[in-house]
Amino acid sequence: MDKMEALFGNLPNGENTLTIEKISKIVDDLERDAPPLLKKEWRRVKSGELIYRIAKWLSVVIFTVTGITAGWLFYKLLG
Repeated sequence: MDKMEALFGNLPNGENTLTIEKISKIVDDLERDAPPLLKKEWRRVKSGELIYRIAKWLSVVIFTVTGITAGWLFYKLLG
């Protein structure tokens, strides 16, 4: 992407020095380099941000402790 931005950013006023070959090479490089980066980012997105993962596990712990406590209290009251 930096190469593409540099290519488009360095155009003199009114002069078009872009060629299909230059653009094609940059696009080919981008297509080659993008999949590993996208895969890494997708893994990060799927797992969630750190605060989300902490909140998720904390809610599981709270729900479990609450359920066990409620079951124990119910057993004590009826038993």
